[in-house]
Amino acid sequence: MQVSAPIGDTIPALWTAYGVMLALRQREQSGTGQFLDIAMYDTMAMHNYGAVAAEDVDGAGDERPHSQLGPSHHMLFEAQDGWVMLSGAREHEKWERLFRHIGRADLNADQKYLAVEIKPVLEGWSKQLPRSEVCRIMIDMEFSPAPVQTAKEVYHCPQLAARGMFVEFEHLDRKFRQLGDPVKLSDVPYAPGSPPPLLGEHNDYVFGDIVGFSPDQLREMKAKGVF
Repeated sequence: MQVSAPIGDTIPALWTAYGVMLALRQREQSGTGQFLDIAMYDTMAMHNYGAVAAEDVDGAGDERPHSQLGPSHHMLFEAQDGWVMLSGAREHEKWERLFRHIGRADLNADQKYLAVEIKPVLEGWSKQLPRSEVCRIMIDMEFSPAPVQTAKEVYHCPQLAARGMFVEFEHLDRKFRQLGDPVKLSDVPYAPGSPPPLLGEHNDYVFGDIVGFSPDQLREMKAKGVF
């Protein structure tokens, strides 16, 4: 599902700003700095955590119909085994090279194929190849393509696993594997995943440590059935 905003640029920037603030805050307390490691792919995977969570729970990741924003240099097109996203392909020279590669050099004389009619021409070639091969060829021609991953592919992605982006925990006698925090600080140890709290599990902490009720007040409220 395409969106009409450069979220692949803005969302990683927000996570980076958040990580910088965490590192600065710790420097105020410790007097030392640290290395901040953030990958664009990690942050974007995290922002699709709902689909990955559904894949983990019942294998039903959020698959929606693909949409096309319209003629532009950002394009979603179909390959043999899925979809490819193309970004930032304004230069005519790239298209001329690609048209020659796919045996349609005749289109280089007709500029309409650099607008609304380019997608069916492109898919006439790309549907014959897997996403990986389409991306390899287009990268060699200095395009910026990427395969569109399904929720299942994200859930089983070896790159995310290598980056430590998954946390595992047990909850209600079942093991879960979910996406974790994309902000990695060199002096902050990895924290294992924790399950969501049961109803009322943290009442003492919330009413006592945060709100400030005394132990006697907590016991009195429990006796009265307040919580």
